[in-house]
Parts: sequence; structure tokens; C-alpha cells
Amino acid sequence: MLKSKTTSNENTASAESKSPREAASRLLQEILKTAYRKLHSAAAHWREDDEHVHQLRVASRRALAALRFFKELIPDRQEEWFRKKLKAMLRASQLARDLDVLIKERLSGHGKSKRNLLQKCRSERKNAQQTIVELRKKMDRNDTFRKHIRHLAGELKLNAADKTANETVSTREWCLKRFAAISQQFSELKWCDFDVKTLHRLRIKTKQLRYMAEIVEQMTDTSNLVELMTALTAMQQQLGLLQDHVAAKKQLLGLVRFEKKHSHRKNLEQFIKDEDLAIAECIDQFRNSSEFHDGRSIHQCLENIFQTHPVVSATQRT
Repeated sequence: MLKSKTTSNENTASAESKSPREAASRLLQEILKTAYRKLHSAAAHWREDDEHVHQLRVASRRALAALRFFKELIPDRQEEWFRKKLKAMLRASQLARDLDVLIKERLSGHGKSKRNLLQKCRSERKNAQQTIVELRKKMDRNDTFRKHIRHLAGELKLNAADKTANETVSTREWCLKRFAAISQQFSELKWCDFDVKTLHRLRIKTKQLRYMAEIVEQMTDTSNLVELMTALTAMQQQLGLLQDHVAAKKQLLGLVRFEKKHSHRKNLEQFIKDEDLAIAECIDQFRNSSEFHDGRSIHQCLENIFQTHPVVSATQRT
């Protein structure tokens, strides 16, 4: 949901009035609690709406991006603990999400061959759900996840009382310096090799930068972030469509290995060929758009941000 301009301004003013550690404590609590709630929703309500599993993955990735953004402020043992747990959420939900997309986007229709495949995929999807349920039970045990959130918040607030080097700068300045260093790394990424693995890594980096831009927007008055996030979203959507086809092909390859009936195998092989064609088409479309639109838009937005906010100097970016 989009925040109102008034609410956004109030949140930004509140964040900037705090030290970097105090502001990080508030935002990390919110983001980590959201990931935990999404795990519960994905475990309990997946039959009602497959969007719950998707939102779990979004919340987990957003939390991982926040951990990376605030890494300098978070105790190493806490950062490592949360990173492991969030990655476990991603692993637990990956197969379920891939099957949700395959069932919903690729197997709609009324053909007999698709109905047979749909039945098998639904059975696999039911089995995949158990991994999410078991992870939720594990994290609920002794209320461990929420206890760690409270402990992290307490440590950050306690450390904020110490006037360390990080506390001698404003929250705005700290965020801009951190964002500059991370965006510089993104600018140096090379995607001239348009293969599936390279583009998958680029998709992950694009998501991370967008989530971090959202953090900077919430914590500072930085301009030009809306344009940057729009460009990143456009690239992410293109790469997401490619990844959906790659994931669908992976699931189909797994099914064809165990299919004994000849007619079903032939149908599966045709579906795999269709996914190969779709993958090639997505890569061609991305190659054209990244060369002439999205890629240049992102780099131009980053340059505009750095030029508009002189606190980010050229030496700080290198």
C-alpha cells in the first residue's frame, strides 16, 4: 500500500530526528515482524490465496536487504542469526511458489494433457506446503524469532547511547553514504552476458537495490527515489517473468523423469519446448530494453540522486 504524503513526511521527520542506530532499530523491528507474520499467513492460509506464499518471499527478501543495509550497525551474531532464518524462509517457500506459478499461469485451460499434469502438480504443491508449516512450528517454539527481534532492538538502542563514530553523523547522512556505496556496486554490475544464471543474479541485485531505496525514502528526504524505484521495478518485472519460465521448465523436467506413460511424456516434452521458446523471447526482450531503456534509466536516476545530494561525494562513492 502507498503511504499518504503527510504520513510519509511525518515518518521521515521522525526517522531523521533519531540517531542511525535508533532509526535502524525501529525500521528493522517493523520489517522483521512483517516477515514473521507472513510466514504464519503462508503456513495457514495458502489454500485460500496463493499470494500469501508470494508475500512471504517478498517480506523475507526485504528483510534480508534491510540486514545488509544496516550491517555496520547490527552485532555480527544477530545479523548472522536473522540472515540464516530469513534464508530458511526463502528456501522453504521456493518450491511452493514455483508450483503456484506453474499451476496458475502455465496450466490453465481445459486440455486433457494439462488436466493430468495439473493433478500431479497439485499433489506436489500439497507436499511442498509441509516444509513451510514445519518451519513455522520451529520458529514458534519458545517464541524464538520475536525474542530475537526484541533483543536486537534493545542492543541497537543501548549502543545508540554510546557516541561512536556512526553516531556523529545524522541519520540522513549515514543512509545516503551507505546507499551510495551499495548503488556504486550495482552500477558496476555487468550484464552483457544474457544467460539465465547471470540474469537471475541481476534480478536479485535489482530487488535488493529497490528495497534499499525504499529504506532510504522512509528515513530521509532524498529526492529522485521514486524515478529510481520505478525503473528498478520495470527491470525486476521483466526479469521476474523470465525466472517464472525458468522455474516452470525446472518443475516440468522433474516431472518428465518419472513419467512412464508415453503420451504424458510427449506432452511434458512439448511443454518444456514451449518454456524454452518463452525463455529465449524474454531474454531478447530484456536485451533490447536494458540497452535502450531500463538499464540507462537506472544509471541516470542514480546519477541524479548523487548530483542532487552533495553529501554523497565522488570519493565516498568509490
